[in-house]
Amino acid sequence: MPISKSFLNTYCAVLEWMQVHIPINAKLSLDTETTGLEYDCKIKGYSLCTEDAALYVNLNDNPEFDLLVGLLLKTICERVELLIMHNAVYDLRVLKNYGLEL
Repeated sequence: MPISKSFLNTYCAVLEWMQVHIPINAKLSLDTETTGLEYDCKIKGYSLCTEDAALYVNLNDNPEFDLLVGLLLKTICERVELLIMHNAVYDLRVLKNYGLEL
């Protein structure tokens, strides 16, 4: 079965996608896109992938930036059992700059 791919940038659309594709006790992969390789760089977006769907959330100059970053943390804390991160040390340090402590 092919993976469903989405590119979204509004809180309502991302919330709906998460409710549909991230069940309770989900396995989820997370990656961030940033403006550089330093830990104090800015997040430009994040990508999520479940067993059947992938999502990229564009945060670049997004007026809902804070809502979308908060939604990421809330979803991880409430719905995710296993979080998979390829560059976990880097991504976690960058996310910590935005108040996301996992």
